[in-house]
Amino acid sequence: MKKIIPLLLSFTLLSGWILKDHNPHNIKKHASLINSGGAPTGKTGAPGESTCTMCHSGNVNDGSTFSSISFSGLNSEYVPGTTYDLTLTLNNGSTKNGFQLVVLDSITNSNSGTLILTDAVNTKITSGNNRDYLNHTSAGNSQTSWNFQWTAPSSYVGPIKIYYAYNIAGYPYSNTSGDDIYTSVKTLSVPNTSFLSTNELLDFNCFLDNNKRLNIISNFNSKKYSKMKIYNITGKLMYSKNLNLRANQVSKVNIPSNLTSGIYLISLDLGTDKKTKKIVL
Repeated sequence: MKKIIPLLLSFTLLSGWILKDHNPHNIKKHASLINSGGAPTGKTGAPGESTCTMCHSGNVNDGSTFSSISFSGLNSEYVPGTTYDLTLTLNNGSTKNGFQLVVLDSITNSNSGTLILTDAVNTKITSGNNRDYLNHTSAGNSQTSWNFQWTAPSSYVGPIKIYYAYNIAGYPYSNTSGDDIYTSVKTLSVPNTSFLSTNELLDFNCFLDNNKRLNIISNFNSKKYSKMKIYNITGKLMYSKNLNLRANQVSKVNIPSNLTSGIYLISLDLGTDKKTKKIVL
């Protein structure tokens, strides 16, 4: 009896270690069980992210022909501040499926708009690395479609991309040997017609990219060059450049080396209309 107790204890400890999430020998084998309630963040295949293959076996497949995201807006075009109904549907799903998606500004690859939970039983929202994710839950992994809402950002930011990855679980569900991983992207665009209002003909957004270049997105097609000017906070003109603006396209401007870090005013002048915005360089 004395010999049996130590043997049982050793077996229990060994079994616990084998099934432990961080055990590198078995994290993939048991991923379908460990992540049945939703994947860790950052598994959508979006820029800077991995996919479900970090935990599940199998290769990454193109999911564009086997899945879709319906969007309640016209022509997959968004209007700032508007809330839309969306549904992710898998056409090749099995009895056990999982997914994760993220909505990003395609220029800065940062969160864009706001994900809204509409089905707390089958979906959940998680956050990580300054990004928000929609995932399946344990109850939702028997679904082949999931509903949610999204509110567009308060202003146009250019194309917006919904990156998603999904797993079609193989049998038996206790391991991942038969799993198939798919990724795809849904793009939401600004309207083809200029987004002009009766009170304001010209509008634009501006920001610095990772290469310290000034990016300008305007709503206007200029028939001739438009004047872009940079003023310091006291109103002194520091730099000017002619730009050939195209609606919803990015114009990149190299920042002059004589401009030190600080707050500046960026002005666009079309001759008939002028708009100024503040930026930190």
